[in-house]
Amino acid sequence: RSGDTLQAMEAYNRVLDLPVSRFTEEALLKASSMSYRLGNYEEAFNQYLRLEELASDKNKLLTALIGQMQSSFLSGNYEQAVQAAQKVLQTKSVSSESITDAHFIMARSYLALDKLNEAQREFSITEKLSSNVIGAESKYQLAYLAFLMDKNIEAENLVFELVDKYAAYDYWVARAFILLAEIYHKSGNVFQAKQTLQSVIDNYQGPELGEIAKQKLQ
Repeated sequence: RSGDTLQAMEAYNRVLDLPVSRFTEEALLKASSMSYRLGNYEEAFNQYLRLEELASDKNKLLTALIGQMQSSFLSGNYEQAVQAAQKVLQTKSVSSESITDAHFIMARSYLALDKLNEAQREFSITEKLSSNVIGAESKYQLAYLAFLMDKNIEAENLVFELVDKYAAYDYWVARAFILLAEIYHKSGNVFQAKQTLQSVIDNYQGPELGEIAKQKLQ
């Protein structure tokens, strides 16, 4: 309660080092959450894994599985993240938000693993399930995957669908236009590629993508 997270973690870990008791499950819930917030994702995963074994009800079980999924992804263990996400999807009474999150983590994990067909399948699901920023990123990734697969017309169409449907998400619109410039350049339309990049430079306020557009324009 005083905000001394590190000492609290030490105390919870002392409880977890003792034989299993009626306090173990609660200590795991607290310790895993703290480890996750502190960025100790591998430690958090192991604690969530142990919580899965001891969970006394479906809510705590789901907390354990979602924690495994998120901590695996953030630690870069993408195969493990996919496995955890699949367990979340197989759990009864899982919320629609958690279903979307599980498919999204699977999609991003498959992309990181260079499993493009699997990533495309999962991003297609999350784009249908979400109308917020997850939907915008999913639509962008679908366009990017089409580009990687040399489906330039499909990629271009997906970019314009993103711009039309997710106009409120400036970051993903700007990224989509940078991708569109790459599509034009790949197709030999250098003039249109330059115009598209200049449009990003002129209209997008964020420094990161503006610099990327400038570099590509050069």
